[in-house]
Amino acid sequence: MPFEKGHAKAGGRQKGSRNKKTIEHEVEQDGSGLTPLAYMLVVLRDEDAEAEDRKWAAQAAAPYVHPRMAAIAHINMDDTDADEKSDKPVLTALQRKVERFTAINAGKGNGSGGKKPH
Repeated sequence: MPFEKGHAKAGGRQKGSRNKKTIEHEVEQDGSGLTPLAYMLVVLRDEDAEAEDRKWAAQAAAPYVHPRMAAIAHINMDDTDADEKSDKPVLTALQRKVERFTAINAGKGNGSGGKKPH
């Protein structure tokens, strides 16, 4: 019988367990002493190192240390730029969508169970 609702999964590889290749790779890294990321961080923190080397280390290590920022669209809500009239229809459409969304969701959160008004 296939997996039944309410029963725990039995058998198979446990979640998070490592295979032979992963274990071999970890042993090899531990034996070498220094990983590439650790090396870049050592160069980055060395105050006696050349500025170019530190810059290289910072650029190379950054993707492994800091996540990338998500790209977002920017809409200029300020109407001070008179020569940029092309944003007006987009802004008006967005304002209408926000007003419609607000009107539909106005009744939610007041004990109505999240149902839309009829």
